Formats: sequence, structure tokens, C-alpha cells
Amino acid sequence: MTEAEAATLAVALEPSWDCSPPHLRRVFTFVDFRDAFGFATRVALLAEAEGHHPEMFVRWGKVELSLTTNSVGGLSEN
Repeated sequence: MTEAEAATLAVALEPSWDCSPPHLRRVFTFVDFRDAFGFATRVALLAEAEGHHPEMFVRWGKVELSLTTNSVGGLSEN
């Protein structure tokens, strides 16, 4: 996906998503580590089912997701 295509699609995203090719990023906030880890686990199970795995950074009360399509070296419609 070109940067222009990504910019066109980015307007449909919630403002909390950062679309900076080659990544799509967002930080999710939770009240504690347990809730953050539970969310990360649900994301991991969905990612495995879809065959498209984000980079995840889990810490107390926060989960940062970074999405890219490694096989194409950037963003894709996947």
C-alpha cells in the first residue's frame, strides 16, 4: 500500500490510531496489568486465527500494538 493509499484509509480510523507507514500503531490503556494482559491475550488469539501478528508491548495498564505486513515491508489491506 502506498503512503497516499494509507493516508486515504487513515481518515476512517479512530484518532487514537497513528498511521505512520510502514506501521499502524495504538496504545490501549487499562486500569491494571491483569486487564492489559487479558486484552493482549485476546489480541494474540485473534492474530493467530487471522495469520497476521502485531508487535505487542505489554506493561502495567498499557498495551502498545504496532501493525505492519512483514511480507510486503509495510502496510497492506490485510
